[in-house]
Amino acid sequence: MRDIHGDLQDRANLIEEQMNAAHAQFEQRLAQLKSEREARVEELKGELVGKLMDAEQRRFASPSRVPTLPEPLGDFLIRKLSENGPMSGDDLRLWTLREGHFADPESAARGCR
Repeated sequence: MRDIHGDLQDRANLIEEQMNAAHAQFEQRLAQLKSEREARVEELKGELVGKLMDAEQRRFASPSRVPTLPEPLGDFLIRKLSENGPMSGDDLRLWTLREGHFADPESAARGCR
């Protein structure tokens, strides 16, 4: 029987070289994709900033967009009660949320339970 150890070693070395080449190619492609992704993200960030700036300029250029402050909460509650008669606490909370007295529904409910 002949010794095939040398042939097997050659074949293993060839496969290892192919694996190293494939790994190097993978790493190169990965670096290229990361670079392309970073460039695209920066491009999109630039577009987003531009659109936000345009929206802000339109918003501040329009005089009809001046925000109005809601009437004081106490005055609002008294007015609603006088207009509608007795109301539950939940109804009053809903009205205050609709009128913009509270930005967060949870803050309107604090201390009322």
